[in-house]
Amino acid sequence: LASRARKANRKWNRKAKEGRFSSSMDMCAIRCLARLLHTAHLFNLRKEVIRATIPLLNHPNEEVRQTVLSGVQKLFRADAQGDSTLEVVRLISQIAVSQGQKVRAEMVATFLELNLSKDVIH
Repeated sequence: LASRARKANRKWNRKAKEGRFSSSMDMCAIRCLARLLHTAHLFNLRKEVIRATIPLLNHPNEEVRQTVLSGVQKLFRADAQGDSTLEVVRLISQIAVSQGQKVRAEMVATFLELNLSKDVIH
């Protein structure tokens, strides 16, 4: 599934430049990964799911970005321990630095869903 999403991301980026988009199979894989983010955040392969899904927040297709954003927002609410949330935040930071801070609004909007307590802020 993660492999399919990475291939879809590469293919969609190429087709987005041409003004075309991919098949419904690719979108199905992305929806599945977005759902896995929040329903199976304790899954032993969560890092692979996160690595395959989070870069899609910067995808040219709005439907893809919104699907992943929804999954990330639900993950932040469901992750009581904060391990998966920390991995997502670190990956988003790495992407922002590597892209020269040229990221889409959906990628930054994920930070609005973070549940920060006063203890963490101080």
